[in-house]
Amino acid sequence: SRVIVADNGPPGEHTHVYSRDWHVDIDVLDLDHDIGIGACRAALVEAVTEPYLWMGDCDMAFCRPGYLARLREILDSDAQLGGVSGWLVEGDTVRSGARDLEVVGSTLVKTGAEPRTETDPLPHARFEFVPQCGLFRREVFDTYGYDDALRSHEHMDFFLGHREAGEWTFASTPVVQVLHN
Repeated sequence: SRVIVADNGPPGEHTHVYSRDWHVDIDVLDLDHDIGIGACRAALVEAVTEPYLWMGDCDMAFCRPGYLARLREILDSDAQLGGVSGWLVEGDTVRSGARDLEVVGSTLVKTGAEPRTETDPLPHARFEFVPQCGLFRREVFDTYGYDDALRSHEHMDFFLGHREAGEWTFASTPVVQVLHN
């Protein structure tokens, strides 16, 4: 296993963390300080050569072992699925964070549309927008990737671009929970 970290913090701030003895290889992309999350995510995608990419934030962790394999099982069940997210555990709340998208005038809105649920191979529902705590096919980013000029809301742009391209679908599953602090 390989972990790639896009570090855009103050230079050297996390060296003590990266230099520890981990059970996986850690590759650190030492990016310009405060370059923005769009640039961080774009750099991660560019660095990945494997066919799958777990995209998450530094304040996220799987609640149980084996969750990555469950996301992959769902992803591999349908070649049109570009990514599958888990549900977020935030304090006493568990939520999907997944929605469909609608453009109202010049505003992009996440809607509460009725989910398209499936149970094979594991329960999941399709949405146009899923949280950034998921497993994605690397090739999804060839269709539409993260805009490195966006300092925030890069995920909204990413999913809107995919909605407009129409090549991939996305899903969220309650079977996988991701701790989000």
